[in-house]
Amino acid sequence: MEKFQVALVDDHKIVRYGIKLMLEMENIAVVGEASTGAEAAEMFKQCSPDLAILDIQLPDSSGLDVARALRKDYPSVKILFVTMFDIAQYMDELSSLGVEGYIPKTAPPKELLSAVQRILNGGRFFDFTPSK
Repeated sequence: MEKFQVALVDDHKIVRYGIKLMLEMENIAVVGEASTGAEAAEMFKQCSPDLAILDIQLPDSSGLDVARALRKDYPSVKILFVTMFDIAQYMDELSSLGVEGYIPKTAPPKELLSAVQRILNGGRFFDFTPSK
């Protein structure tokens, strides 16, 4: 069975750690982590993930900027946004970027795993449940 590879871009180390643990329990390798847009740019030069999990707000840029760069430089990388921001204000841009998914940070861990699996297997996953 192919082991999928994922890169994480979130400025909160504990969030990256939790997502990494969940993915590794499902035999999905986390091949890179970054906390800023600049770190992400360098990371993607070093690794070739199947999926990038991005936060919208980063200390030095936007996850949308990271997604734009990924689409330009690494178009085969799938993109899943995991963020605390209301995605409605970003939908036009996410659609134009062709991202594969969005899930709020308020979602249960099981839903994140479902989203990742669906996207890695060629699908899309968008959760528009309002934050609680």
